[in-house]
Amino acid sequence: MVKALDRKLLRELGLMRWQLFAIVMVIACGIASYVALLSAHASLERSRASYYAETRFPDVFARVSSAPRSIEPRIAAIPGVAQIETRLIERITLDVPGLPEPATGELISLERRDDDGLGALVLRAGRWPEPGRAGEVLVNEPFARVHGLSPGDGFDAVVGGRLQRLRMVGIALSPEFVFQVSSGSPWPDDRRFSVLWMDREALEAAFAEQGSFNQVVLTLAGGASEAEVVAELDRLLLRYGAVGAHGRDRQVSNRFVHEELEQLRKMGSSVPAVFLAVAAFLLNVVLSRIVAGQREQIGALKALGYGNLRIGTHYAELVLAVVAAGGAIGLAMGSYFGQAMVGLYGQYYRFPNLAFTLSADTVWTAVGIAAVSGAIGALVAVRRAVALEPAEAMRPVAPPRYRMGIVAGSFLGRLLSPQARMIVRNIGRAPIRTGLGAFGIGLAIAIQVMGNFSGAAVEFVMDVSFQRVQRHDVEVAFGHALADDVLHDLANVPGVLGVEGTHAVPVRLRVGERHYETALIGLPAAAQLRRLLGPDLRPVALPEAGMLMTDVLATRLGVRVGDRVDVEVLDGERQTLAIEVTGLSQEMMGLSTYMRQDALCRALGEGPRVTGALLSVDPQQRDALYTRIKTMPAVAGATLRTAAYDIFNETSAQQQGVMRLVFTLFASVIAIGVVYNAARIALADRSRELATLRVLGFTRAEVSWILLGELAVQVVVAIPIGCVLGWLFSWAIIQTIDAELYRFPILIMPATYLTAIAVVVVAGVLTAFLVRRRIDQLDLVEVLKSRE
Repeated sequence: MVKALDRKLLRELGLMRWQLFAIVMVIACGIASYVALLSAHASLERSRASYYAETRFPDVFARVSSAPRSIEPRIAAIPGVAQIETRLIERITLDVPGLPEPATGELISLERRDDDGLGALVLRAGRWPEPGRAGEVLVNEPFARVHGLSPGDGFDAVVGGRLQRLRMVGIALSPEFVFQVSSGSPWPDDRRFSVLWMDREALEAAFAEQGSFNQVVLTLAGGASEAEVVAELDRLLLRYGAVGAHGRDRQVSNRFVHEELEQLRKMGSSVPAVFLAVAAFLLNVVLSRIVAGQREQIGALKALGYGNLRIGTHYAELVLAVVAAGGAIGLAMGSYFGQAMVGLYGQYYRFPNLAFTLSADTVWTAVGIAAVSGAIGALVAVRRAVALEPAEAMRPVAPPRYRMGIVAGSFLGRLLSPQARMIVRNIGRAPIRTGLGAFGIGLAIAIQVMGNFSGAAVEFVMDVSFQRVQRHDVEVAFGHALADDVLHDLANVPGVLGVEGTHAVPVRLRVGERHYETALIGLPAAAQLRRLLGPDLRPVALPEAGMLMTDVLATRLGVRVGDRVDVEVLDGERQTLAIEVTGLSQEMMGLSTYMRQDALCRALGEGPRVTGALLSVDPQQRDALYTRIKTMPAVAGATLRTAAYDIFNETSAQQQGVMRLVFTLFASVIAIGVVYNAARIALADRSRELATLRVLGFTRAEVSWILLGELAVQVVVAIPIGCVLGWLFSWAIIQTIDAELYRFPILIMPATYLTAIAVVVVAGVLTAFLVRRRIDQLDLVEVLKSRE
């Protein structure tokens, strides 16, 4: 049997269904964002952890110029080392059928085919290369998929300075290349970059590197100190050209994955808070209005014997119904969006098994958060209902005290129309409620700005990095440093319009206790194909002596222009140079230092040498040039500057479109929820006043303008609030990005602000239309009846 208060609850839910539905959707958006972001984070984290554990992902990585395998026992004997594995890694140029431009490959030695190795491969198709058999390789799965390759297919490659036919015998995945990027591009280029694995014996023979290695990876024993192992490993490998050992945190693929996981975690804990705060505010306003309008009913119920606990429970049940509905819808939406996000991540993060999982912990935490937001929103109103004494509740509320107000009583007030003065006076009576409503609408604007600003920021980074700084068409890398005579050979290739050599030297910059491993890059004195930009993004010239340093790196090391930095060269004779910082440069990606080539060669005590070259190419002869580069023995790899833009248009633009749509939908829910509830509450509070004005001769349009004008003021006030909050939210997101990878400016285009404002205005207009229909349908006789 349905009790009286239960029937009352059902009646109120029916009468206020649209107001409560708006709040339900705000809660649902908060829960959905929480579930989607954190479930995607949990799915990626779980896949990474299981993948690393199953394949024994190394703990420490170190590169050397070349070291004999005879020192492997000494490395294994370092205290704290559990297992080691040495490798040979070489860069090669690939000529893939159907691809006009050259592709770059990273060829890695393969010594084990079982589960004993570190970073063990997962064989996805085909078989393992036969020991000692030249030309047999495994190819990473993304590259094979893009080019439609299958076991048995072949392609040409320049291996060890000779053109060789490679036969793909299998397809594999590696835990060390979950996020596969090549140098020069911030995104995976599965079309032009591949990782390949060849039997170690065959690879050593191809590069005449028998009995040597240039990479060592190892795992740590339980309780071992990574810092101590790294220090001892660096000391041991010092004479072999060690570039500097590091842990997992600086392994390229793992670093990108970790940064993405951190972004998901931080957004999952911050974005939902915005929605749930708005929901708590709306619940407080709506429930307070219900309690205020039902004073007589509360008094009557108490007089009939209903206790405070039962009455408080009655209003809490209304909140519980709203929270439960919002939570259920939010969980369903969050599960859907979470699966979509994991599917999108699966295109760029290569796990053997990446499946969406929604854990019970996430579900219960989401439900708990929703319940807390509902409790916060209902607390004040429920306490007010419980605190009412029957005699006090049965007495009509004292009429508000009216006064002229500052604006209405001023000269400006006399210039306003009667309707405008009513709007100003009504806002002045409830400034806190009006301000909170404007703040809630402002959050809708801020969410859109936060979700959409990154598109312009990424485009700016792309423009600076690949238009203003890099102005070449093709960059070629040599297997090792060569005399600069090779530049003349490149300049004579048909289709090459200009050539500039580069000389990259691995170094460790040291200032006191601070140090950083990077590349010291030598450029021509009048370089045009790679320009350096100052803090104002204008080109700066390389000084005759000293070096330029990126401003972020200078801040990290605590140096200023004029300071001297100890530069430890990590290859060759392992010199230590003291070089003055003569200027700062501005870059959007990476942390590097630069010198004039002639000054760098003098400092190193060697003749003119280059490790790579930048080419300007005639578009009419581009394909012929590509064909020639594919077979040049000196070229170990080639990258196209325009490839970064192609990848951006194919990947990042798609992600931006999805994010923009989601944030627009969610922001619209907030805007409609706040504006619609504010309008309905105002209509309920002032229906007698509006009906009286109708009786006095005011038209429907004039009466509607009085009510909707107040909402318009809230929207107008919300615009600057939302723009400021959007900038702050965007700034907070940028602070979470690792500055060593990217430096995104807080670049919010006017179109971003205008779009966010337009969405809120459209939502407000739609809400106004719905409320206007309510005003037009007012029953004047019923509304004007005495309440006593």
